[in-house]
Amino acid sequence: MASSMNRRRTLYFLGFLAVLSLAIFLRPRNPNWPKWTNRQGSGGDGNEPEKSIGIELGDDYSRVGVILNDTFHLIPDEHGRTAIPSYVAFTESGTLVGFEAKEQAAKNPKNTIFDFRDLLGRKFSDPEVQNNLKFLPYDVIDNEGKPGIRIPNSDGSVHLTTAEDIASIILGQLKANAENFLGKTISNVVVSAPVHSYTDRTQVEGIKEAAMAAGFTNVDRVGQEPVYAGIGYKMDAPGGCGRSDECYAILYHVGERHSTVSVELIDDGIFEILEYVRERHAGSHDLKSFPSHEPDPTCTTLQCQQHGYEPREKIFGRVQKVLKDAKIIESQVDAIVLVGNDSQADWIKSVLGETYPSSKFINASSITPETAIVHGAAIIANVISNDDNLCTLSFPMLQLSIGIETEYGQFEVMMPTYQVLPSRREKVFEIDVADDQEYITVDVYEGQRMMAQSNNYLGSMKLHIGRAAKGKMEIEVSTSVDVNGKLEVQVKERNPEHRLAVEKLFDRYNSEELDSIYKEAEIYYEEDLETIQKNRKEAKRNGLRLVPLEPINS
Repeated sequence: MASSMNRRRTLYFLGFLAVLSLAIFLRPRNPNWPKWTNRQGSGGDGNEPEKSIGIELGDDYSRVGVILNDTFHLIPDEHGRTAIPSYVAFTESGTLVGFEAKEQAAKNPKNTIFDFRDLLGRKFSDPEVQNNLKFLPYDVIDNEGKPGIRIPNSDGSVHLTTAEDIASIILGQLKANAENFLGKTISNVVVSAPVHSYTDRTQVEGIKEAAMAAGFTNVDRVGQEPVYAGIGYKMDAPGGCGRSDECYAILYHVGERHSTVSVELIDDGIFEILEYVRERHAGSHDLKSFPSHEPDPTCTTLQCQQHGYEPREKIFGRVQKVLKDAKIIESQVDAIVLVGNDSQADWIKSVLGETYPSSKFINASSITPETAIVHGAAIIANVISNDDNLCTLSFPMLQLSIGIETEYGQFEVMMPTYQVLPSRREKVFEIDVADDQEYITVDVYEGQRMMAQSNNYLGSMKLHIGRAAKGKMEIEVSTSVDVNGKLEVQVKERNPEHRLAVEKLFDRYNSEELDSIYKEAEIYYEEDLETIQKNRKEAKRNGLRLVPLEPINS
């Protein structure tokens, strides 16, 4: 299994410090990888690098941290509090942020904004946005196709704000806390993002927009929470995952309103998120930061919820689902990382401890589940602004998503925009075969549109299947892009594989062309969605269906 996964290895993140250190001293054979750019600070004589801070922009709480003299510092506010609730309230006396906003939320529900991250960068019609609206006490309306937050004023007037505006207020408060702590202006930041942002460019752009509005000049990185948590726990270090070679880790992130479970492949300091499950807690049962009772191992679902804990079956259910989706079995799990409220993490550890030995739970004396994400963000920020070298490391990334045409004409993304290279991805598809059908055609595209044929056509492959009998068959499609931007797509069944090669994906588009492509994808989002729904009603499959395979016990 290890050799198989080696072939699927994805350079998804640059968080391994040893790679950075070696890159300084070892000249790469290929001048295109990695690329180094000089960044100098604006203070003093112009040669001192500016410090970059790490921020966790959380669903429930947000934090800011910094590395000074190789030591992590969790930065407090003026009252000594090291986390602020991700709440903003608009009142007659002014705008409230953090604890002050949360404390008055019950009596000011329409003007107190929280749980806003799923609105960042998205369209109002996005199914995720629509699903979340029923849980929000404040009003969200369609504002020129994007979510607008409606704030009523005491004089009867109304003003609109956005999730990006709310995020910028919170980021601005954390920026002020950091500047007060460090005694100087901070312009550079690394910010955490929800796990699903790695396939959703608009979420990343929304967070960047918010950070720039908060006064940051450089948004050095926007990275996924599971990756930053793993770095915070030093899982990118040799043996940090409990093994010297590649390992599989479960990261369980429990929040007051959502829980996210992800499976990561970690190899030589490189993190790849294989699958994730993110769920809102059932009904009105938000989990409590300070549960009212010690957890009872025998508590029923209702009792667990009433006391503010995750029900046992929910915990196991999420873990089992994400393992199945990632095609991983329990015996392959090498490490478990818990993130979120410390009390909740202790409860989840006790539940999962019934299946997994205690040795698989990653612990660190200097890190808690609450601070793991911001710690990881601060480590990355420190790498970028390291006083010993004035370099920012830039790995090559995809300009546009790579994918194939599947059923109903949909564009199935094989590699998302911003995928760090080199990378390899594989998916298994099922196809309906007609009597005496000899070939299966797979069409490859790059772009951002939901309808495949609206994107840029790269080529196609014909897989010879002989004169097959009518029925279903499975094929595997794998895409790989090397460090030079060369794309290879392979399609295989039991016969020899077929390949499509595109020599260079780098610098195919200038910034104006890319802006046009992304804008077009936004403009035609509704039209593409309607076309797909129409094709479904008319049963116009004419393509491949993605099939999740059961994990193989080997």
